Amino acid sequence: MAATLASIIVNNYNYADFLKEAIDSALAQTYENIEVLVVDDGSTDASRALIAAYGGRIIPIFKENGGQASSFNAGFGASSGEVVVFLDADDVLLPDALLHVVPLFDDRRVAKVHWPLLEIDERGKRTGRFRGDPSLPEGDFRERLIAAGPRIFSTHPTSGNAWSRRFLEEFLPVPEQKFRICADFYLFTMAFAFGEVRSLSDPQAYWRKHDSNHYHATPFLERAADDIDRHNQVCEMLSGWLESRATRVDPEDWRKQNGLYRRLTRLNETARKLSDGIPEGSNFLLVDNGNWELGETAEVLTGREAVSLRRRSRAGRSQAPIRYPGITELEELTSKGIGFIVFAWPAVSAFKEDGQLRDYLHSHYRCVVDDQSDLVVFDLRTSGQRNVVARNGSGLAAQSAPINGRETSTANKGRDHVMEPIRRALQEARQQVLALEDRIEDLSKSFDYLLLRQATRDAARATIPRDSKAAVVSKGDESLLDLGCDARHFPQGDNGAYAGHHPADGAEAIAALEASRDKGAQFLVLPSTAFWWLDHYADFRRHLDERYERIWGDDNTIIYGLEQKEISKLRDAPAAGTNGLDDDLARLASLRELSTGRLKTIADAIAATLDHSVSPAESAWIGRIEHLRRELSESVEEIPVSLSNEAADHKRSPIGEVIQVRSVKPIWGLFLFKLIRGLRPGTCLELGTAVGVSGAYQGAALKLNRRGTLVTVEGAPGVAALASQNFDRLGLNTVSGRTGLFQQILDGVLADLGTVDFAFIDGHHDQHATIGYFRKILDLVPDNGVLVFDDIGWSAGMKKAWETISNAERVRVAINLGRVGICVIGGAEIPRASLAFPHLERFKEARGNR
Repeated sequence: MAATLASIIVNNYNYADFLKEAIDSALAQTYENIEVLVVDDGSTDASRALIAAYGGRIIPIFKENGGQASSFNAGFGASSGEVVVFLDADDVLLPDALLHVVPLFDDRRVAKVHWPLLEIDERGKRTGRFRGDPSLPEGDFRERLIAAGPRIFSTHPTSGNAWSRRFLEEFLPVPEQKFRICADFYLFTMAFAFGEVRSLSDPQAYWRKHDSNHYHATPFLERAADDIDRHNQVCEMLSGWLESRATRVDPEDWRKQNGLYRRLTRLNETARKLSDGIPEGSNFLLVDNGNWELGETAEVLTGREAVSLRRRSRAGRSQAPIRYPGITELEELTSKGIGFIVFAWPAVSAFKEDGQLRDYLHSHYRCVVDDQSDLVVFDLRTSGQRNVVARNGSGLAAQSAPINGRETSTANKGRDHVMEPIRRALQEARQQVLALEDRIEDLSKSFDYLLLRQATRDAARATIPRDSKAAVVSKGDESLLDLGCDARHFPQGDNGAYAGHHPADGAEAIAALEASRDKGAQFLVLPSTAFWWLDHYADFRRHLDERYERIWGDDNTIIYGLEQKEISKLRDAPAAGTNGLDDDLARLASLRELSTGRLKTIADAIAATLDHSVSPAESAWIGRIEHLRRELSESVEEIPVSLSNEAADHKRSPIGEVIQVRSVKPIWGLFLFKLIRGLRPGTCLELGTAVGVSGAYQGAALKLNRRGTLVTVEGAPGVAALASQNFDRLGLNTVSGRTGLFQQILDGVLADLGTVDFAFIDGHHDQHATIGYFRKILDLVPDNGVLVFDDIGWSAGMKKAWETISNAERVRVAINLGRVGICVIGGAEIPRASLAFPHLERFKEARGNR
């Protein structure tokens, strides 16, 4: 059967400086059955000559300039691949990208595959950052999309995606006028509606950050208007497509509940008011609490440049935006030519409460916009003029007038000549007094802030374990993160750093909180400087109080534990009633409903095992493995089972007896299979191959996942040889075996593996040996890795081993299923917990020992 053809479509407009690297990365794919098309969208630089130099190695398409959507349409129309990647000409594919991507489209339900992007700079040097959140959604999201509409899923720009031809044929051509840029937004949304989405955990491309980016070349606030137009267009197109399939929705409902859309709308209205109040060619000091995500300077509207006031560290590095400038700083900036000062939400309410700065500005400068909630603008060029306010964003409604307001008579001119030096001296003295008062107030605030930081630090250290993660409402202040635990800024941006702005409303605050929980946050810390959140975002406060426990509260600090109240009730809860199995099943159902991330995957695997819920493809593999088990169970052929190769030590047993004693039972084999199907690990390890039944279940799951390999270790050479034959009979090239005593060869096996995403430990059931193997493996397990231990209740020593393991520092969740113990390692996206379902082992009695 011929390999699937994949098309890589490079779209280019005036990116000659980067284009060669993009084309070369497409041609260098290790997946061989590809075609590379390069669409030039009417470039005026050297792109055309560069493209022509590739000759027949690529399919060139030259067209008039029409924007990104028109390039997508032209490239797709000339392509033939069943899998399509649109590659921006300033980005770069990694060599094995298509090798990993194409097999995922063998499942015809898949519309899109996406992956993380590594950031590079203009010269192609890695910055060490990801573009956006490296964790991406996977699965069928049609119901969520119908309920909530566009922009509810984390996804990445053009070069982080591949598409099925079936999907593109349904939705192309992309509307060209509406999507001259950001055509990928249209495709993202429609893909979630059309089919399932798969994700790769490893980056498959580089995203280039540079000053020539076409999207970011548009002034900041004007982008908001364009984004709103595109959002509305996609809402209408999505609702129309759904309606054609008998699903009716109202796009207005989507807009009302989408926090990002509401923020864009608010920014757009702010842009209109600013354009009325500040003439072109002006600059202004922006006080916004960092909410607009600008750097130190940025063109926010055509011809109007914003300056963010930032203090410098002693090393000269720029720090977070200052909340409000002092009067002295304001006068200094005015002398340097800053024309206006703009207070934008959410800084407006705090400005109105700052009596000193408010009174100073009103007494010295003209207020040209004051809409009470979103925007206040002062013209700093008007010192000494009467205050004339243009309310509700109506612009410069009146001309300024002299303060004196009366004709100056000839008789008064002489007195004014004498008094003028006195007036100047008094004015200078007044300015010095104001500056001194401002300085004293700053010192007082600084001292109070130091006390607050110490109080917050003391509260956190008294309540938050050192190995836990906390989200801190910090406004980007690094000093607030010194809490004695792993503390992160809240809210976070896509790159994990401080987001630089406050949520637009309570819904966005809740979304930010749950995103932080998904990334592992177990506690939320609010210093008193952030108490206003609980009043301003009423929905957010209700969400906290209803779902989470407030574990600390005083005048300085409030701390919430982010373990859901319902889940905490499940933790270590004893079984009640007369039927322990029913109790465990009810608690498992609650856990599936309430949990997320790894914990939900494990709970789903347990439930699928209980219900024997398998797909046709899964059933086929399970049938083959169990057929082999039955065949071997009937064999009377004897094999050596000793751990030694010495002939005198060779104890021999019939294969049927070995199968009966040393192979995993069908129900637990199915559990391992469903667990690996859900977790989708890369590198897997098994200690205790036996005859290969458990390894076959794991290897089959990896084969269906189309990713991952298993190394399995067995101490008895004769048994290991039979296991190897069984893997060959089943065609499991995902499994390889190693033979030797664990304590002698494990170090070498681990050195070869480098990392262990999943491990199943089922051998040498000795307390100290098991703990030793765990500690060695743990060093190679990344965050979110999973370890499974068999026979944790086999003996008093194994019970003690499980107790030690489940309480280890990096074990975030320990689940006791009676016979089997499961550990989630490191910074998983779930709260630290110990869960016990001691009666679930009886489900084989209720359903039959299949």
